Amino acid sequence: MSWHEKLVVSDLSTSLVEVVPPRDLETRPHRVITFEVAAGAEQRGLADVKVQTGPTAAGPWEAEDLSASGIPTLAPGGHKPYRFSRYDRWVRVLAQSATDADKHCDLTVYLDAVG
Repeated sequence: MSWHEKLVVSDLSTSLVEVVPPRDLETRPHRVITFEVAAGAEQRGLADVKVQTGPTAAGPWEAEDLSASGIPTLAPGGHKPYRFSRYDRWVRVLAQSATDADKHCDLTVYLDAVG
């Protein structure tokens, strides 16, 4: 059994926002989130991304360590997968666009889990 979801967020906010509201991945062990920032001169990159897991839809939420992944500050045209280190049932993603006047950030998030 597998789970696949694609979410597109056009004009991502410059304040931290919930991009992927809590999703129940049950006990599927192979979990990957891929982040893709649209390319182009009119695009800006990401300022921050947080991937959090929790035992229920209400949390408590524990942050995944993205410090070595390069994901939190993807530039326009950037594309990076992240493999989970924690396996709580629920996952959510919070993201923030970089601040750059006259540009916007279009973000696509792919959520995959296979069990």
